[in-house]
Amino acid sequence: KEHFSFGILSDAFTRLSKQTISTAQYMNESQVIRLLHCPPSKLKLLLREKLLLPNKRLNNGKQLFLRIDVECLNNRLTRCLSLDDSANLLDISSYKTRQLLRAGLITSILQPEGNNRDWLIEKLHIENFISRLKKGASRSVHYAEHNRITNKISFLKHNFIETIRDMLNGKMTYSFAENKSKPFSIEQFVPMALGDDQKIEGYLSPCEASGVLGVNINAIYDFIKRGYLDVEMKSVQRTTRPIKMIPTASIQQFKYRFILSGSRGKTSHLHSKISGPKLDGCCVNVYLNSRYSETTLAAKDAGIALFLNPVVET
Repeated sequence: KEHFSFGILSDAFTRLSKQTISTAQYMNESQVIRLLHCPPSKLKLLLREKLLLPNKRLNNGKQLFLRIDVECLNNRLTRCLSLDDSANLLDISSYKTRQLLRAGLITSILQPEGNNRDWLIEKLHIENFISRLKKGASRSVHYAEHNRITNKISFLKHNFIETIRDMLNGKMTYSFAENKSKPFSIEQFVPMALGDDQKIEGYLSPCEASGVLGVNINAIYDFIKRGYLDVEMKSVQRTTRPIKMIPTASIQQFKYRFILSGSRGKTSHLHSKISGPKLDGCCVNVYLNSRYSETTLAAKDAGIALFLNPVVET
Protein backbone atom coordinates (compact mmCIF):
# COMPACT_ATOMS: atom_id res chain seq x y z
CA LYS A 1 0.00 0.00 0.00
CA GLU A 2 2.77 2.43 0.90
CA HIS A 3 4.63 1.56 -2.30
CA PHE A 4 1.68 2.12 -4.65
CA SER A 5 -0.10 4.96 -2.86
CA PHE A 6 1.95 7.63 -4.66
CA GLY A 7 0.94 6.45 -8.12
CA ILE A 8 -2.23 5.59 -9.99
CA LEU A 9 -3.86 2.25 -9.38
CA SER A 10 -6.22 0.71 -11.90
CA ASP A 11 -9.46 -0.88 -10.76
CA ALA A 12 -8.39 -3.92 -12.79
CA PHE A 13 -5.78 -4.78 -10.16
CA THR A 14 -7.61 -7.62 -8.49
CA ARG A 15 -4.86 -8.49 -6.05
CA LEU A 16 -5.02 -5.05 -4.42
CA SER A 17 -7.71 -4.14 -1.91
CA LYS A 18 -10.28 -1.47 -2.76
CA GLN A 19 -9.03 0.55 0.19
CA THR A 20 -5.52 0.62 -1.31
CA ILE A 21 -6.84 1.65 -4.73
CA SER A 22 -9.10 4.34 -3.20
CA THR A 23 -6.17 5.95 -1.37
CA ALA A 24 -3.85 6.30 -4.36
CA GLN A 25 -2.50 9.81 -4.76
CA TYR A 26 -3.44 10.10 -8.44
CA MET A 27 -6.62 9.39 -10.39
CA ASN A 28 -7.27 9.00 -14.10
CA GLU A 29 -10.25 10.49 -15.94
CA SER A 30 -12.44 7.41 -15.58
CA GLN A 31 -11.93 7.34 -11.81
CA VAL A 32 -12.65 11.06 -11.58
CA ILE A 33 -15.90 10.61 -13.52
CA ARG A 34 -17.04 7.86 -11.15
CA LEU A 35 -16.16 9.86 -8.05
CA LEU A 36 -17.94 13.00 -9.28
CA HIS A 37 -20.92 11.05 -10.69
CA CYS A 38 -20.79 13.06 -13.89
CA PRO A 39 -20.68 12.25 -17.62
CA PRO A 40 -17.46 12.78 -19.61
CA SER A 41 -18.93 15.97 -21.13
CA LYS A 42 -19.37 17.46 -17.65
CA LEU A 43 -15.76 16.63 -16.76
CA LYS A 44 -14.58 18.40 -19.92
CA LEU A 45 -16.64 21.42 -18.84
CA LEU A 46 -15.09 21.42 -15.36
CA LEU A 47 -11.63 21.23 -16.90
CA ARG A 48 -12.38 24.02 -19.35
CA GLU A 49 -13.62 26.29 -16.57
CA LYS A 50 -10.49 25.39 -14.56
CA LEU A 51 -12.51 24.06 -11.66
CA LEU A 52 -10.26 21.03 -11.80
CA LEU A 53 -6.70 21.01 -13.14
CA PRO A 54 -4.61 17.98 -14.13
CA ASN A 55 -1.44 17.53 -12.13
CA LYS A 56 0.47 15.37 -14.61
CA ARG A 57 0.26 14.29 -18.23
CA LEU A 58 1.61 10.90 -19.32
CA ASN A 59 3.49 10.20 -22.54
CA ASN A 60 0.36 8.66 -24.05
CA GLY A 61 -1.54 11.93 -23.45
CA LYS A 62 -3.56 10.68 -20.48
CA GLN A 63 -4.11 13.21 -17.69
CA LEU A 64 -3.66 12.44 -14.01
CA PHE A 65 -5.38 14.32 -11.21
CA LEU A 66 -4.51 14.60 -7.55
CA ARG A 67 -7.08 12.73 -5.50
CA ILE A 68 -7.20 15.51 -2.92
CA ASP A 69 -8.12 18.04 -5.66
CA VAL A 70 -10.90 15.79 -6.96
CA GLU A 71 -12.32 15.20 -3.49
CA CYS A 72 -12.27 18.94 -2.73
CA LEU A 73 -14.15 19.64 -5.96
CA ASN A 74 -16.65 16.91 -5.14
CA ASN A 75 -17.33 18.48 -1.74
CA ARG A 76 -17.74 21.86 -3.40
CA LEU A 77 -20.20 20.56 -5.98
CA THR A 78 -22.40 19.04 -3.27
CA ARG A 79 -22.92 22.58 -1.95
CA CYS A 80 -23.91 23.97 -5.36
CA LEU A 81 -27.39 24.74 -6.67
CA SER A 82 -29.01 24.98 -10.08
CA LEU A 83 -30.78 28.12 -11.26
CA ASP A 84 -34.22 26.80 -10.23
CA ASP A 85 -32.95 25.68 -6.82
CA SER A 86 -31.42 29.11 -6.27
CA ALA A 87 -34.67 30.83 -7.27
CA ASN A 88 -36.62 28.71 -4.77
CA LEU A 89 -34.12 29.55 -2.06
CA LEU A 90 -34.33 33.29 -2.79
CA ASP A 91 -38.15 33.10 -3.08
CA ILE A 92 -38.14 34.87 -6.47
CA SER A 93 -38.59 33.84 -10.09
CA SER A 94 -35.88 32.16 -12.15
CA TYR A 95 -35.86 35.23 -14.40
CA LYS A 96 -35.01 37.59 -11.53
CA THR A 97 -32.44 35.12 -10.18
CA ARG A 98 -30.80 35.11 -13.61
CA GLN A 99 -30.76 38.92 -13.49
CA LEU A 100 -28.91 38.86 -10.16
CA LEU A 101 -26.37 36.42 -11.58
CA ARG A 102 -25.76 38.34 -14.80
CA ALA A 103 -25.36 41.58 -12.83
CA GLY A 104 -22.72 39.93 -10.66
CA LEU A 105 -24.64 40.51 -7.43
CA ILE A 106 -24.45 36.76 -6.87
CA THR A 107 -21.41 34.86 -8.14
CA SER A 108 -21.83 31.68 -10.16
CA ILE A 109 -19.18 29.07 -10.87
CA LEU A 110 -20.79 27.94 -14.14
CA GLN A 111 -22.93 29.73 -16.71
CA PRO A 112 -24.91 28.38 -19.68
CA GLU A 113 -22.54 28.14 -22.62
CA GLY A 114 -22.06 25.63 -25.40
CA ASN A 115 -22.88 22.17 -24.07
CA ASN A 116 -23.65 23.47 -20.60
CA ARG A 117 -27.33 24.36 -20.26
CA ASP A 118 -27.61 25.41 -16.65
CA TRP A 119 -26.10 27.67 -14.05
CA LEU A 120 -24.18 26.35 -11.09
CA ILE A 121 -24.21 28.52 -7.98
CA GLU A 122 -22.58 27.86 -4.66
CA LYS A 123 -25.03 28.23 -1.79
CA LEU A 124 -22.31 30.11 0.10
CA HIS A 125 -22.54 32.96 -2.42
CA ILE A 126 -26.30 33.25 -1.85
CA GLU A 127 -25.73 33.25 1.91
CA ASN A 128 -23.17 36.06 1.53
CA PHE A 129 -25.59 38.05 -0.64
CA ILE A 130 -28.38 37.83 1.96
CA SER A 131 -25.91 38.62 4.77
CA ARG A 132 -24.89 41.82 2.97
CA LEU A 133 -28.54 42.85 2.70
CA LYS A 134 -29.15 42.10 6.38
CA LYS A 135 -26.11 44.13 7.38
CA GLY A 136 -27.34 47.20 5.50
CA ALA A 137 -30.95 47.08 6.70
CA SER A 138 -32.15 50.01 8.78
CA ARG A 139 -32.50 49.24 12.50
CA SER A 140 -34.51 52.38 13.28
CA VAL A 141 -37.35 51.80 10.81
CA HIS A 142 -40.15 49.29 11.27
CA TYR A 143 -42.40 48.95 8.27
CA ALA A 144 -45.22 46.46 7.74
CA GLU A 145 -45.68 45.64 4.06
CA HIS A 146 -48.01 42.87 3.00
CA ASN A 147 -47.31 43.07 -0.74
CA ARG A 148 -44.30 41.25 -2.17
CA ILE A 149 -41.37 43.54 -2.87
CA THR A 150 -40.91 42.04 -6.35
CA ASN A 151 -44.54 42.77 -7.25
CA LYS A 152 -44.19 46.28 -5.86
CA ILE A 153 -41.06 46.97 -7.92
CA SER A 154 -42.77 45.63 -11.04
CA PHE A 155 -45.94 47.67 -10.50
CA LEU A 156 -44.00 50.90 -9.95
CA LYS A 157 -41.83 50.15 -13.00
CA HIS A 158 -38.61 50.30 -11.01
CA ASN A 159 -35.57 48.38 -12.21
CA PHE A 160 -35.19 45.32 -9.99
CA ILE A 161 -31.40 45.14 -10.26
CA GLU A 162 -30.89 48.88 -9.74
CA THR A 163 -33.11 48.75 -6.65
CA ILE A 164 -31.14 45.85 -5.13
CA ARG A 165 -27.83 47.49 -6.06
CA ASP A 166 -28.90 50.78 -4.40
CA MET A 167 -29.86 48.84 -1.28
CA LEU A 168 -26.46 47.13 -1.17
CA ASN A 169 -24.59 50.41 -1.80
CA GLY A 170 -26.44 52.30 0.94
CA LYS A 171 -28.29 54.58 -1.49
CA MET A 172 -31.72 53.36 -0.43
CA THR A 173 -33.04 52.83 3.08
CA TYR A 174 -34.80 49.51 3.61
CA SER A 175 -36.13 47.42 6.48
CA PHE A 176 -35.71 43.75 7.31
CA ALA A 177 -38.48 41.50 8.61
CA GLU A 178 -37.14 38.04 9.38
CA ASN A 179 -38.93 35.05 7.90
CA LYS A 180 -37.68 31.99 9.79
CA SER A 181 -39.29 29.57 7.36
CA LYS A 182 -37.53 31.30 4.40
CA PRO A 183 -34.27 32.73 5.80
CA PHE A 184 -32.83 33.46 2.32
CA SER A 185 -35.93 35.12 0.87
CA ILE A 186 -35.47 38.53 -0.74
CA GLU A 187 -39.04 39.28 0.31
CA GLN A 188 -37.71 39.89 3.84
CA PHE A 189 -36.33 43.25 2.66
CA VAL A 190 -38.59 46.24 1.93
CA PRO A 191 -37.23 49.48 0.42
CA MET A 192 -38.57 52.45 2.35
CA ALA A 193 -38.40 55.04 -0.42
CA LEU A 194 -39.92 52.76 -3.03
CA GLY A 195 -43.44 53.85 -3.80
CA ASP A 196 -44.13 55.17 -0.31
CA ASP A 197 -47.17 57.44 -0.42
CA GLN A 198 -46.39 61.12 -0.27
CA LYS A 199 -48.22 63.05 2.42
CA ILE A 200 -51.34 64.72 1.03
CA GLU A 201 -51.68 68.13 2.60
CA GLY A 202 -54.89 68.46 4.60
CA TYR A 203 -55.74 64.74 4.61
CA LEU A 204 -55.16 61.71 6.83
CA SER A 205 -55.42 58.03 6.01
CA PRO A 206 -57.87 55.93 8.09
CA CYS A 207 -54.87 54.44 9.90
CA GLU A 208 -53.53 57.90 10.78
CA ALA A 209 -56.99 59.06 11.83
CA SER A 210 -57.30 56.09 14.22
CA GLY A 211 -54.12 57.26 15.94
CA VAL A 212 -55.38 60.84 16.23
CA LEU A 213 -58.75 59.82 17.69
CA GLY A 214 -57.38 56.98 19.82
CA VAL A 215 -59.59 54.24 18.38
CA ASN A 216 -58.97 51.20 16.20
CA ILE A 217 -59.29 51.44 12.44
CA ASN A 218 -62.63 49.55 12.44
CA ALA A 219 -64.15 52.41 14.43
CA ILE A 220 -62.91 54.88 11.80
CA TYR A 221 -64.74 52.96 9.07
CA ASP A 222 -67.86 52.86 11.26
CA PHE A 223 -67.67 56.67 11.66
CA ILE A 224 -67.34 57.08 7.89
CA LYS A 225 -70.27 54.74 7.25
CA ARG A 226 -72.50 56.71 9.65
CA GLY A 227 -71.49 60.10 8.28
CA TYR A 228 -69.56 61.26 11.35
CA LEU A 229 -66.40 61.64 9.26
CA ASP A 230 -66.13 62.95 5.72
CA VAL A 231 -64.09 61.00 3.20
CA GLU A 232 -62.64 61.69 -0.23
CA MET A 233 -61.05 59.34 -2.76
CA LYS A 234 -57.42 60.25 -3.49
CA SER A 235 -54.83 58.70 -5.81
CA VAL A 236 -51.61 57.38 -4.24
CA GLN A 237 -48.49 55.66 -5.55
CA ARG A 238 -48.86 52.22 -4.01
CA THR A 239 -52.03 51.24 -5.84
CA THR A 240 -53.83 51.99 -9.10
CA ARG A 241 -57.11 52.53 -7.27
CA PRO A 242 -57.88 55.73 -5.33
CA ILE A 243 -58.08 55.21 -1.58
CA LYS A 244 -60.20 56.80 1.13
CA MET A 245 -58.63 59.86 2.74
CA ILE A 246 -60.17 61.90 5.55
CA PRO A 247 -59.87 65.71 5.55
CA THR A 248 -58.17 67.02 8.68
CA ALA A 249 -60.98 69.56 8.98
CA SER A 250 -63.43 66.67 9.35
CA ILE A 251 -61.28 65.19 12.13
CA GLN A 252 -61.31 68.51 13.99
CA GLN A 253 -65.06 68.84 13.53
CA PHE A 254 -65.56 65.29 14.85
CA LYS A 255 -63.51 66.07 17.98
CA TYR A 256 -65.63 69.15 18.58
CA ARG A 257 -69.04 67.58 17.87
CA PHE A 258 -68.63 64.17 19.49
CA ILE A 259 -67.19 62.57 22.59
CA LEU A 260 -66.11 58.94 22.71
CA SER A 261 -66.71 56.57 25.61
CA GLY A 262 -64.08 57.02 28.30
CA SER A 263 -63.61 60.73 27.56
CA ARG A 264 -66.81 62.16 29.08
CA GLY A 265 -65.45 63.00 32.55
CA LYS A 266 -67.67 64.47 35.27
CA THR A 267 -70.18 65.88 32.78
CA SER A 268 -71.11 62.50 31.35
CA HIS A 269 -74.77 63.00 32.22
CA LEU A 270 -74.91 66.02 29.91
CA HIS A 271 -73.88 64.09 26.79
CA SER A 272 -76.41 62.00 24.90
CA LYS A 273 -75.39 58.72 23.32
CA ILE A 274 -76.11 58.71 19.61
CA SER A 275 -74.25 55.57 18.51
CA GLY A 276 -72.85 52.38 19.96
CA PRO A 277 -72.87 48.56 19.85
CA LYS A 278 -76.35 48.37 21.39
CA LEU A 279 -77.82 51.25 19.39
CA ASP A 280 -76.74 50.89 15.77
CA GLY A 281 -73.87 48.39 15.84
CA CYS A 282 -71.08 50.94 15.88
CA CYS A 283 -68.09 49.29 17.54
CA VAL A 284 -67.61 52.16 20.05
CA ASN A 285 -70.01 54.41 21.95
CA VAL A 286 -70.30 57.91 20.50
CA TYR A 287 -71.84 60.80 22.45
CA LEU A 288 -73.02 64.16 21.17
CA ASN A 289 -71.06 66.93 22.86
CA SER A 290 -73.47 69.04 24.94
CA ARG A 291 -71.43 72.17 24.22
CA TYR A 292 -71.89 71.56 20.50
CA SER A 293 -75.65 71.19 20.99
CA GLU A 294 -75.88 74.50 22.93
CA THR A 295 -73.73 76.31 20.36
CA THR A 296 -75.83 74.94 17.52
CA LEU A 297 -79.08 76.07 19.16
CA ALA A 298 -77.62 79.49 19.89
CA ALA A 299 -76.52 79.81 16.30
CA LYS A 300 -79.99 78.83 15.08
CA ASP A 301 -81.62 81.38 17.43
CA ALA A 302 -79.25 84.06 16.23
CA GLY A 303 -80.06 83.19 12.64
CA ILE A 304 -83.80 83.42 13.27
CA ALA A 305 -83.42 86.76 15.07
CA LEU A 306 -81.32 88.11 12.24
CA PHE A 307 -83.98 86.99 9.74
CA LEU A 308 -86.78 88.67 11.69
CA ASN A 309 -84.82 91.82 12.43
CA PRO A 310 -82.41 92.38 9.57
CA VAL A 311 -79.74 95.00 10.06
CA VAL A 312 -80.19 97.86 7.63
CA GLU A 313 -77.08 99.85 6.78
CA THR A 314 -77.53 103.61 6.59
